[in-house]
Amino acid sequence: MLRIRPRAVPASVVAWPVAVCSLALGVVALVLHARTEGGLRDTTDLHLADLWLAVLGPTVGAALVARDRATGLVLLGTAPIAVGAAAGSYAVWAAEVGGAPGATAAAWLATWTWVPYFLPVLLLPVVFRAGARLVRLAVPIAAALVVIAVLCAFTPGPAGAFTAVPNPLGVERAPWLGPVSGVVIGLTAVVLVPAAAVLAVVRWRQADGDDRWQLGMLAAGEAAFVAAHLSPVTEQPLADVLVAVGATALLGSVALAVHMSGVTAGLRRERELLATARETERLRLHRDLHDGVGPELAGIALRLGAHAGDEPVLRDLEARLRGVVGEIRRVVDDLRPAGLDAAGLAGALRDRARTFSSGALACDVVTDIPDALPPAVEVAAYRIATEALTNAARHAGARTCALRLSADPGTLVVEVEDDGCGIAADPRPGVGLPSMRRRAEELGGTLRIGLGSAGGTLVRATLPVGR
Repeated sequence: MLRIRPRAVPASVVAWPVAVCSLALGVVALVLHARTEGGLRDTTDLHLADLWLAVLGPTVGAALVARDRATGLVLLGTAPIAVGAAAGSYAVWAAEVGGAPGATAAAWLATWTWVPYFLPVLLLPVVFRAGARLVRLAVPIAAALVVIAVLCAFTPGPAGAFTAVPNPLGVERAPWLGPVSGVVIGLTAVVLVPAAAVLAVVRWRQADGDDRWQLGMLAAGEAAFVAAHLSPVTEQPLADVLVAVGATALLGSVALAVHMSGVTAGLRRERELLATARETERLRLHRDLHDGVGPELAGIALRLGAHAGDEPVLRDLEARLRGVVGEIRRVVDDLRPAGLDAAGLAGALRDRARTFSSGALACDVVTDIPDALPPAVEVAAYRIATEALTNAARHAGARTCALRLSADPGTLVVEVEDDGCGIAADPRPGVGLPSMRRRAEELGGTLRIGLGSAGGTLVRATLPVGR
């Protein structure tokens, strides 16, 4: 029997309709609020800041979901706020005119659909540019918001902020639901919201590279939102304006960070392609010179020397040819280390380590890598490892050194660890460390230099392969 599985609808396809519906519901809420007359209108607490977040959040989320799925979905999650605003305004309007259908359901929706107001400030610090371990924190945070929504949905009394209408599903026999929900909401606003901002700052302080400035923008936006959220200003509409400005700062900083991340990633890909193409061309030149021009000139020099006799002009020409052959060999070695073609990356580094082991430095080489690697990755790994070995021998005063090559899925890891004096807090500028870092970053990799387990220096380069 043929079974046809329905294709999953991409989030980006649904995102813009959700954003448009949020905008439409926001307009409906404003229109109904404006059409409500008399005393009921005065008791209608339609927070314009919540409405602004309900429109801005889904719009920014729809723009970002294709680039950063988790961040986009969090912002799209603020759409229910617009539902609650429109439902509450409709319930108040229906109570005034009387006989409007669906007023009871609308009043109940208004009691709990405001809860996603906390989504951006609480979840963005744990999902934006975060690993799997940190993203797991989103589950208890989301569970806490669900608990708040359930408590509000059945709390007896007014329908949330819309005090003119009662909660139709409020449990009158459980009056304690009101104080409990108030305590939980207060703890969320006073404890969890500042804690989320602190988490954003901690992540920014601990990050490096591109993640650092992106998380810095998130931390700045979180700080602006929390400052507005906890502001002592309570007079309306000034309080709403402050919260709206804070929400705009938070969402705008995240949107700008995601956009700049895409631009940076594009530039990085172009640089990686350029580095790979450059290394491929260098490999071609290496082979042409090593297998063609170099041996041909060496053969000419030999034949010329065999027939030169005592002729000074021919002897001088032979000497010059031999000098040219030596220069070609030097250029060939600069283009690509000769040992890579003969013994591969692991063998070439073992040979190189033996030259250091013949002196005062004892080198131990451990390799677990595939035989076939892209030429650009081989050269970068070889240069980084040999530069690190040279630094250990010349500057660190090390007696032992360990060179480790390992392969993670899609990644080559090069580690050089010594037992020397370690790296200074403010090392003098040179060409070695910047050169190693540049070689790693050209391929989209990273280079980290820190304290080794034996108190010396640990150089760790991570190079992507299979590009």
